[in-house]
Amino acid sequence: SSKSVWMNSMSSKKGKWFGFSEALAASRSLRRAAADLQIHRNTALRWRHRFLRGLKAERPATLQGVTEADETYFLEARKGCRKLQRPARRRGGKAGKAGLSNERVCVLVARDRSGQTLDWVMATQPIATLRKKRKFPMMPST
Repeated sequence: SSKSVWMNSMSSKKGKWFGFSEALAASRSLRRAAADLQIHRNTALRWRHRFLRGLKAERPATLQGVTEADETYFLEARKGCRKLQRPARRRGGKAGKAGLSNERVCVLVARDRSGQTLDWVMATQPIATLRKKRKFPMMPST
């Protein structure tokens, strides 16, 4: 169809898509995947964005039945930002403050019993703080 993830892709490289999807699933770097498949690294980058766009389109709109939700926190990534408000972290690094702080991003993950999963990047504030400010009406206070 005209809305296919692979629209306008060169048919001569279609045989390498499966290998690229395996490389993506194995978390190989783009340069290594491109070298293994003998494609240009810019092609690998374009394909990666197409794969991710396709996965995003496959997200369920809602969850059904019994649903469990939990939040997790990741260090905020500022890759490519030219004006950092903090010293750069190397190889993942650690937060400057222990526990929850504005250096971490809150991600809410919800899953139903059938295995459908949804996730949202909430903010750099804990969910309890968002509830107090009435910016997170999705779940009742506990």
